[in-house]
Amino acid sequence: GDIEAAAEISLVDDQGAEPLSATVVVAPHHGSRTSSSPAFVAATRPEHLLVPAGWRNRHGHPDAQVLQRWRAVDTRIDVTGYAGSLWLRLGQGVDMPSLQRARDSRRIWRAPPAKPSEP
Repeated sequence: GDIEAAAEISLVDDQGAEPLSATVVVAPHHGSRTSSSPAFVAATRPEHLLVPAGWRNRHGHPDAQVLQRWRAVDTRIDVTGYAGSLWLRLGQGVDMPSLQRARDSRRIWRAPPAKPSEP
Protein backbone atom coordinates (compact mmCIF):
# COMPACT_ATOMS: atom_id res chain seq x y z
CA GLY A 1 0.00 0.00 0.00
CA ASP A 2 1.27 3.36 1.03
CA ILE A 3 4.15 2.29 3.26
CA GLU A 4 7.35 4.26 3.08
CA ALA A 5 10.98 3.48 3.89
CA ALA A 6 10.58 3.31 7.69
CA ALA A 7 7.84 0.67 7.48
CA GLU A 8 9.83 -1.26 4.85
CA ILE A 9 12.85 -1.38 7.17
CA SER A 10 10.62 -2.73 9.95
CA LEU A 11 9.43 -5.50 7.65
CA VAL A 12 12.98 -6.40 6.71
CA ASP A 13 14.27 -6.27 10.32
CA ASP A 14 11.34 -8.19 11.86
CA GLN A 15 11.84 -11.35 9.82
CA GLY A 16 14.29 -13.04 12.19
CA ALA A 17 15.55 -16.37 10.85
CA GLU A 18 13.07 -16.37 7.95
CA PRO A 19 14.27 -13.77 5.42
CA LEU A 20 11.75 -11.55 3.66
CA SER A 21 11.16 -12.56 0.05
CA ALA A 22 8.48 -12.22 -2.61
CA THR A 23 7.61 -13.32 -6.10
CA VAL A 24 5.39 -10.29 -6.75
CA VAL A 25 5.50 -6.89 -5.04
CA VAL A 26 3.05 -4.03 -5.45
CA ALA A 27 5.27 -0.95 -5.41
CA PRO A 28 5.01 0.78 -2.06
CA HIS A 29 3.51 4.27 -2.24
CA HIS A 30 3.06 4.13 -6.04
CA GLY A 31 6.83 4.00 -6.59
CA SER A 32 7.53 7.33 -4.88
CA ARG A 33 11.06 8.31 -3.91
CA THR A 34 10.11 7.90 -0.21
CA SER A 35 9.63 4.16 -0.66
CA SER A 36 11.30 1.09 -2.16
CA SER A 37 14.34 1.49 0.06
CA PRO A 38 17.50 -0.34 -1.03
CA ALA A 39 17.13 -2.76 1.91
CA PHE A 40 13.52 -3.63 1.01
CA VAL A 41 14.37 -4.13 -2.66
CA ALA A 42 17.39 -6.30 -1.81
CA ALA A 43 15.37 -8.38 0.66
CA THR A 44 12.35 -9.06 -1.56
CA ARG A 45 14.00 -9.39 -5.00
CA PRO A 46 10.67 -10.17 -6.69
CA GLU A 47 10.24 -11.43 -10.23
CA HIS A 48 7.46 -8.88 -10.84
CA LEU A 49 6.83 -5.35 -9.58
CA LEU A 50 3.37 -3.91 -10.14
CA VAL A 51 3.26 -0.13 -9.91
CA PRO A 52 -0.20 1.42 -9.41
CA ALA A 53 0.48 4.86 -10.86
CA GLY A 54 -1.47 6.87 -13.39
CA TRP A 55 -0.10 8.06 -16.72
CA ARG A 56 1.89 11.30 -16.27
CA ASN A 57 0.51 11.79 -12.76
CA ARG A 58 1.22 15.06 -10.99
CA HIS A 59 3.48 13.44 -8.39
CA GLY A 60 5.87 11.96 -10.95
CA HIS A 61 5.28 8.38 -9.80
CA PRO A 62 7.04 6.11 -10.28
CA ASP A 63 10.36 7.76 -9.51
CA ALA A 64 13.14 6.92 -11.99
CA GLN A 65 15.69 6.12 -9.24
CA VAL A 66 13.22 3.79 -7.55
CA LEU A 67 12.65 1.92 -10.82
CA GLN A 68 16.40 1.62 -11.27
CA ARG A 69 16.70 -0.05 -7.84
CA TRP A 70 14.17 -2.70 -8.86
CA ARG A 71 15.81 -3.21 -12.26
CA ALA A 72 19.17 -3.74 -10.54
CA VAL A 73 17.76 -6.94 -8.97
CA ASP A 74 16.33 -8.15 -12.31
CA THR A 75 12.70 -7.39 -11.50
CA ARG A 76 10.20 -7.07 -14.33
CA ILE A 77 8.26 -3.82 -13.89
CA ASP A 78 4.73 -3.04 -15.03
CA VAL A 79 3.16 0.38 -14.44
CA THR A 80 -0.61 0.69 -14.73
CA GLY A 81 -0.23 4.09 -16.41
CA TYR A 82 1.58 2.41 -19.31
CA ALA A 83 0.14 -1.09 -19.30
CA GLY A 84 -3.46 -0.32 -18.40
CA SER A 85 -5.17 -2.80 -16.11
CA LEU A 86 -3.01 -5.62 -14.87
CA TRP A 87 -4.32 -9.11 -14.16
CA LEU A 88 -2.06 -11.41 -12.19
CA ARG A 89 -2.93 -15.08 -11.95
CA LEU A 90 -1.68 -16.92 -8.88
CA GLY A 91 -2.76 -20.11 -7.20
CA GLN A 92 -2.87 -23.84 -7.41
CA GLY A 93 -1.73 -25.38 -10.63
CA VAL A 94 0.12 -22.22 -11.63
CA ASP A 95 3.89 -22.72 -11.55
CA MET A 96 4.71 -19.10 -12.25
CA PRO A 97 2.58 -16.01 -11.87
CA SER A 98 1.05 -15.09 -15.18
CA LEU A 99 0.53 -11.44 -15.97
CA GLN A 100 -1.83 -9.99 -18.54
CA ARG A 101 -1.80 -6.31 -19.50
CA ALA A 102 -4.85 -4.55 -20.92
CA ARG A 103 -2.73 -2.78 -23.53
CA ASP A 104 -1.49 -6.14 -24.86
CA SER A 105 -5.01 -7.02 -25.81
CA ARG A 106 -6.54 -5.84 -29.08
CA ARG A 107 -9.76 -5.38 -27.22
CA ILE A 108 -9.33 -3.38 -24.03
CA TRP A 109 -13.00 -3.08 -23.13
CA ARG A 110 -14.94 -6.24 -22.63
CA ALA A 111 -18.68 -6.71 -22.88
CA PRO A 112 -20.38 -7.53 -19.57
CA PRO A 113 -21.38 -11.16 -19.12
CA ALA A 114 -24.83 -12.02 -20.38
CA LYS A 115 -27.58 -12.10 -17.79
CA PRO A 116 -28.86 -15.58 -17.09
CA SER A 117 -32.24 -16.19 -18.67
CA GLU A 118 -35.16 -16.32 -16.31
CA PRO A 119 -37.20 -19.56 -16.09
